[in-house]
Amino acid sequence: MGALGEDPSEFDQVREPLMEYWAPQDSLTEALVNRLARLMWRLERLEARQERYGTRHVKARQVGEAACAKAVDPQLESILDHLDALQEALQARLVTSQPDPRRVAPVRRHRYNPGKTNLPESKPGGRRALRSRSGPG
Repeated sequence: MGALGEDPSEFDQVREPLMEYWAPQDSLTEALVNRLARLMWRLERLEARQERYGTRHVKARQVGEAACAKAVDPQLESILDHLDALQEALQARLVTSQPDPRRVAPVRRHRYNPGKTNLPESKPGGRRALRSRSGPG
């Protein structure tokens, strides 16, 4: 215990009350009480180590996230500045210029007609014409 940096008197603080409570009369009972004390001691040490590990892990993660944020922050600032400039340029272009009619596709409105399909008429010699000429089979 001493080699691990633990105080043997802390183990005795766990063992002594158990010995008083169980008051072993023979070597078997005494061995069982000692084993119970060791198991309780190990469990307490394990719980303490688990808490320390969890605390260290959370702190390390927070430090890592902060370092990562510091490294990424200048890159994000540069990207955001660039996006702001692009947005301003686009807004200025949309406000000052009219859309090019050659680039704007006309919107066709089709009415639903249950007797006919809503597909545009085919051109002579198109796919529909080939199907009708070839006949069945």
